[in-house]
Amino acid sequence: TTEIYTLSLHDALPILSHLAQRLFDQSPTVREAVTKLAGTWLLELPDRYSFWHKIMPLLLTSVTDELPSIQEEALSLWHDVGEYIFLL
Repeated sequence: TTEIYTLSLHDALPILSHLAQRLFDQSPTVREAVTKLAGTWLLELPDRYSFWHKIMPLLLTSVTDELPSIQEEALSLWHDVGEYIFLL
């Protein structure tokens, strides 16, 4: 995933639909990775504000994942994103 961070989010937009599809992957590891990536993008990428509408659904979909550990990760990241916004 570190290679994705070297791209601007604008350059990464074409892969967002592929990431959304991975949220329904059979592998929990894949779904967890997408959840963490979406949370990290919402917290750290400089141009994230222009693309909230594309990234937030990735994280919010994980809140309803079948595995409690992924749900908890998504809720924790969502909480962190909310706190970050209120600090601005």
